[in-house]
Amino acid sequence: MMTRIHILLLVVLVFGMISGCTKGRDLPVQFVEGIVTLDGEPLAGANVAFIPKDFSLSADPANRPKLGTVPEVAGGSTDAQGQYLLGSVHGKPGKGALVGDYVVTIAKSELIRPPGADPASQEEGGSAPPPSRYITPKIYIDRTTTPFTATVVKGKNKFDFDLKSKP
Repeated sequence: MMTRIHILLLVVLVFGMISGCTKGRDLPVQFVEGIVTLDGEPLAGANVAFIPKDFSLSADPANRPKLGTVPEVAGGSTDAQGQYLLGSVHGKPGKGALVGDYVVTIAKSELIRPPGADPASQEEGGSAPPPSRYITPKIYIDRTTTPFTATVVKGKNKFDFDLKSKP
């Protein structure tokens, strides 16, 4: 099940790839890393997205950004220790984000398997994706409700986020 933020990130990534406006050169991204915890424990397998604060994707086609003008979203996934490194579409993978102010979303989901179900049968060949549930509370998934923000500056940046099961 894709949420609005996942669809939004997919649209941004596709726009960025189609635009090709920085083909052959990398944007001046700044190193960004950090640790994500849930109730004080490392959160492995979470998706971290840094979305520019001024980002807007209007439902009205006339107000949508033109190709090549889409703000640069940065993202990464956490490892077993909850650590992440950001990368962006036009920057070098795993090297960071552009200088600026961001809203930060963090999402982790897992597949729901009925008792006694064969995991292989749900992952292969089904017409509909298997149902899933979020491990992270919804407040952290939506860019309009997340309490997390970050300001990326020139140089190395470190942002740690401690999520609460009951925010």
